[in-house]
This record gives sequence, C-alpha cells and structure tokens, in this order.
Amino acid sequence: MFISSRNPHQDPMKGIPVQLLCSTPNALDHGPRKRDAMRGLSANKENINTNLNTLEWETPRTPRFRNLPGEPLASPLPVLVCVLPTVSGKHQDLKYVTPDTVADLLSGKFQDLIEKFYIIDCRYPYEYLGGHILGALNLYSQKELHEFFLKKPIVPLDGQKRTIIVFLCEFSSERGPRMCRSLREKDRALNQYPALYYPELYILKGGYRDFFPEYMELCEPQSYCPMHHQDHQAELLRWRSQSKAQEGERQLWEQIAVLVKDARP
Repeated sequence: MFISSRNPHQDPMKGIPVQLLCSTPNALDHGPRKRDAMRGLSANKENINTNLNTLEWETPRTPRFRNLPGEPLASPLPVLVCVLPTVSGKHQDLKYVTPDTVADLLSGKFQDLIEKFYIIDCRYPYEYLGGHILGALNLYSQKELHEFFLKKPIVPLDGQKRTIIVFLCEFSSERGPRMCRSLREKDRALNQYPALYYPELYILKGGYRDFFPEYMELCEPQSYCPMHHQDHQAELLRWRSQSKAQEGERQLWEQIAVLVKDARP
C-alpha cells in the first residue's frame, strides 16, 4: 500500500491546488479524459431516484437576526431543506450522503444549486496523506474547523445557492460526526435561530473506506491508509493524545462561560 512520503506534520492544505481549496462544482474538471470519466460516474451505478426539478422552494423570509456591522448575512434557511439526496445513517440527527452522491457533487451535477462545496476529511494527517478524496481539506481539530469556517463565514453571493460541507473520517462513525456537530453548535451560537451560516452539513456514509474502492480515480494518491496501520502506531497515539487535550480544553472553556453567564446579575 502506497503511503505518501510528505511530512505528516506540515500544513495539510499546502501543496493542494488553489482551485481545490475553494471547491466550486467545476473545480475538478481536468481536461477531456477526466471530464468523460466523470460524466459516466453515475451512469453505471444505482442512484437514489431524486428529481431535483421537482423540489419546491420556500418563499424567502425577511431576515430578523443579528449581524454586526461588516459581518456577512447568515442564511435564514429560505431555500431547500436539503439540496443533496440523503440516506439514513448511524446518527439520526445528522444528514448522510452516499459515495455516489459525493462523486456526483465532484462532477458538477449540482452546480445549479450549489455555489461552493467543501469536503472535510477529519482523519489524522498520516491517514489523509495516505489517500484522500480529490480536493478534500484535512481539518481534524475543532479549533481549526471553527477558524476556517467561522472566522470569516463563507456565505454564497447568489442567495438562491448554497455552500455545502461534507464531513468524513475513515468510517464516518465518530470523528466526522463529532466535527459536524461541533460546527453546527458553534454556528448556532453565533446566530439567532433559525439563521445559520451553513444550513447544510452532511456526512459521507461509510467514510473513506467505502468511497475509495468505488471511486479510486477520485482519490489522491490512489491508496488507503487505515487509522490502525502498523507503521503509524506512534503517530496514532500522539494525535489521539493531542485531540483529547484539545477536547478537554474546549470543555473547560465552555464550563467557564456557563459559570460567568450564571454569575451575571
């Protein structure tokens, strides 16, 4: 199994083409051969029968939520509840999409509804460098996630389109869902209900493990490094320890914030 020789401690977003850091629906169009291959991605697979043309749009609501001067306007959810077709998953409070749907997303199938999309790979750096979905960003800590998406929220210029975020980890069982919930909770705290900067957050069902064998051509490098790979045991322990420390610090600050709030007259 090929594992990248890049330093696992370097910035995982360095070296990724600029157009992939901002994933517009056509960002992965790499010439005639790739275009032809991607046009046929869904043709030979069983897709969920969802006719996007029949989806109904709600009447836009008048924004009635707080935005500080100079801040982008959060979405009051005036459009579709879900742009992407969803399936059931492990966590009932989260929205899941299949590998087929993510492949369609990469091919530009939803470009009439989506302005930008981001695929967030929540695995540890050595897993990511051992093979990841084209254009995926490696954000594995909640601090990095919040800084990337909430320090300067990415709001669509076209009010009729969405910014889509898809989370994954190896199996999309724990790390991906945890990061997804974290972004939603922080987003909710920054806005007045029901407003959100990112109304549509998804989980890739089955994670990289299920996506890779189905769409190897959409991965780089075309390989798969499991979290428990025998060559990376020391790194696994280090990253797990770091993640636990960051989570403990986050919980401490949340407790302090609650105490301060309760102490106010």
